[in-house]
Amino acid sequence: MKLSYYKLALCVLASLFMLSVANAQNKSVSRLVEAELQEVDTGSKLVVFNNKRFKYQPDLKNAAYQYEDAEKMVDIYDLKVGETYFFNLYQEESRGTDQFKLIFIAQEPQAE
Repeated sequence: MKLSYYKLALCVLASLFMLSVANAQNKSVSRLVEAELQEVDTGSKLVVFNNKRFKYQPDLKNAAYQYEDAEKMVDIYDLKVGETYFFNLYQEESRGTDQFKLIFIAQEPQAE
């Protein structure tokens, strides 16, 4: 009887360990950058700031900005070179690269 409890406890611990490892592999990184827009190409949806090019792919689900901030989003067609914006960059760690994609552009910081 005691052996059964031991096996059950061992199985539960092993399951929890496997879930934590799987969850750690699917983590993502989101960061905000306040920068001056250097270039924008609306046709290919490319944005340049801090001397780096980013493909703009809006993604409210993964943005640091929440749904109540959605009205702060600036459309790529309204961007003006030389203006300062808040760029929300997103990276999926599971890809194993250091490349971020641009998922949200705003003129104001996100709500606290």
